[in-house]
Amino acid sequence: LLTGQAPIVAPTMAPFRRAMPAVECNRKKGLGGTLSGTRRASARTSGWRTRNKSVSGKKVIAARRKKGRHTIAPASIRKANGKK
Repeated sequence: LLTGQAPIVAPTMAPFRRAMPAVECNRKKGLGGTLSGTRRASARTSGWRTRNKSVSGKKVIAARRKKGRHTIAPASIRKANGKK
């Protein structure tokens, strides 16, 4: 060290450490009012019409057909007895 200069000190991450907030799961935000989500929300993201709108969605449908899946777009299937 030369006289009159401050010593060079490596920066530390100590001033930037903060307590992390307790987040249970971020994927639950867009699911709706129930824990497992709603049929409408799942159909909007992975339904037949949504898959057919994009090139990558059409690739998903083609891959499921190639693999021999019985249901190609599971989110768009309705339950029996007239329920949506």
